[in-house]
Amino acid sequence: MDRIGGSLRRCSPALSAPSSSLLPHPNSAPPQALLPGPNDLFERQIRHARMIVTRYLVPPPLPNNLLFKVHPKDARASSLELPHASNTIHSGVYNSNTPYDLDEAFEGNHSFLEVEHELCGVLAILYGLEIPHQRRDYRNQRDNLVAEVKVCLDRLLRWTSARWELAASNLANHRGSIIDSLRYIRPPASTLGSSTLIPLLVVASLHSLFGVPRRVCEVVLAGFRVQFSTSGDDLQRIPKTLSATLRFFDLDPDVRRLIHCVTCGALYPYPYPDPNNTSNTQPALPQFCIFRHHPGAAACNASLLRNPSQPRNVYFHQVLRNWLARFICRPGMEDHIRHSAELARASGEAVNDIMQSQGIREFRWPDSTTVLNCPDGEYRLFFALSVDVFNPLAEG
Repeated sequence: MDRIGGSLRRCSPALSAPSSSLLPHPNSAPPQALLPGPNDLFERQIRHARMIVTRYLVPPPLPNNLLFKVHPKDARASSLELPHASNTIHSGVYNSNTPYDLDEAFEGNHSFLEVEHELCGVLAILYGLEIPHQRRDYRNQRDNLVAEVKVCLDRLLRWTSARWELAASNLANHRGSIIDSLRYIRPPASTLGSSTLIPLLVVASLHSLFGVPRRVCEVVLAGFRVQFSTSGDDLQRIPKTLSATLRFFDLDPDVRRLIHCVTCGALYPYPYPDPNNTSNTQPALPQFCIFRHHPGAAACNASLLRNPSQPRNVYFHQVLRNWLARFICRPGMEDHIRHSAELARASGEAVNDIMQSQGIREFRWPDSTTVLNCPDGEYRLFFALSVDVFNPLAEG
């Protein structure tokens, strides 16, 4: 539309042919793209590598709690001789410095491994650079960057080796107070392939989440075993029973069963049936309570069994060490414990947590050092026990 003197007039579009001067000549060659030369490629890769190396020349914060593929406890207990890497010179290959290799599945290792992976990638690029002919300055740039990357990688290796040696010394010096949570971070199911893990996960979910009875679950297991046998897979990888399936996921807490005397409350070991015992005989259970209140008193002599294989009462006890191992494996729990300890050590009159109380902050060892001060990798845990009623007879 065009406005002229207050009126509107419709304009038809003008059609015009392009000028012949703008068209390419029929015999002219197509335009050529400008390709970067070898010097341009080299300089571009060198700039990219220098940008990454500069970021890590100042050491980033490194995590204290690292999880190794092979824990010092397992390495020293095994009969295999592990090839020990130098604790000062990195191999240049990502996560390949045995025995300091880290577990890639552990979330706490991810930030550390990302740095190592990026630096090893830069090192591989630098080694693969083609240096233009007669450019000694380019070779010097490449060699200087390689040296700087190696410095960063060696620094990472020294950190992991220090964490390894600290874990090993803690095992030697504090063997009785070590809480081993590795089995909960890396349960047996983590070593299975997907073809085996999926059937076991289906059966465990049916029983644990949907309440499917044991016998039905074992029928499902039998079906998976038939499928494995027809497909030529290893049949032994699929267990026959529900209990064996659940053990792969380590879901149940560790408890001790104890035979409990309903008369005096004495406890006796409850021997578990030996699965390797192929005979019909199993360990005999104690029949009568032999507890005496003092050496000169008569024995309780109460019956402990309903029948030769069934106690009158069983007491279940969960070992504190195993409970703590599961406890600290819960997501975010270790961060919460460290934050609570930092609050306790902070000065101030306001008390927002029991850890900030004067009694805990000033609680000391026999050598007068405060209990709250502990090295990296150790925790100070305080428990409050409050019992309203405890009935040893398990009645009511």
